[in-house]
Amino acid sequence: MIKFGKCCSLADAPQAAADGFDYFETTVAEALMPDKGEEAWQENKLRLRDIELPLYACNGFLPGTMRLTGPNARPEQALDYAEGACRRADEIGCKFIVFASGGARNVPGDFTKPGERPDVERGRDQFAEFCAGLAERISGCRVTVVIEPLCPNESNIINYVWQAMQIVKDVDSPRMEVLAAARPRSRLSPPARTSGTATSPCAAPAPTPATARPSSSRHISRRLPRSAMRAGYPANAGDPSARARRFPTPTGLRLRRFANWPGRNSCPAT
Repeated sequence: MIKFGKCCSLADAPQAAADGFDYFETTVAEALMPDKGEEAWQENKLRLRDIELPLYACNGFLPGTMRLTGPNARPEQALDYAEGACRRADEIGCKFIVFASGGARNVPGDFTKPGERPDVERGRDQFAEFCAGLAERISGCRVTVVIEPLCPNESNIINYVWQAMQIVKDVDSPRMEVLAAARPRSRLSPPARTSGTATSPCAAPAPTPATARPSSSRHISRRLPRSAMRAGYPANAGDPSARARRFPTPTGLRLRRFANWPGRNSCPAT
């Protein structure tokens, strides 16, 4: 059967267990504490083991202060932090780390090309180099880092699944995959505006009743199954007996598909 998890803090995880969730997800900083010493980490491990729900994934991979793109990028510091987080994830059996980190990966406004626009192509190359370096460092780990495309108002690079897939294809490591998330329409606009070294959402007028679209989970739950079946998912994708399979995308790449619990019965990415 399909598993349901909850994104919450460690303090709220016991309530998530009482509510019937199968697992929970929290931030790297709170759960794995890669910037803390071994003594603090051992204490936190005991706290995690006392929680009935398994910690299946972590998000909030890198803090925004660890620049991955631009002239002030410091990838070595970020690599040390990320590697430490991945090794600690292995210690507690955490399977996935979600790599969104818009603040760290956004291409700053002072990193420009002719026309005074952020050089997102160079920024993308820097991000890809970081991913390759991380994959090499954690090649012996069991945790998988999944790159999450972000909306244009959250990041000015890696906004589409195919862009993340291209990086994963170039890195070519089982430790690096792609996360495709269903998001409410309200999060899809407006695009990010870059000014100086900061990226902030553009101001946009509120939608009128005539153009407003529901952004509730109910709206997503109605549309997502139809979209998934059009993309090639079997109608019984939630059935444990359904086997994950691969299908070609317009770019010739292939998506990793999960039939039930993430990571099981999956086809290797190509």
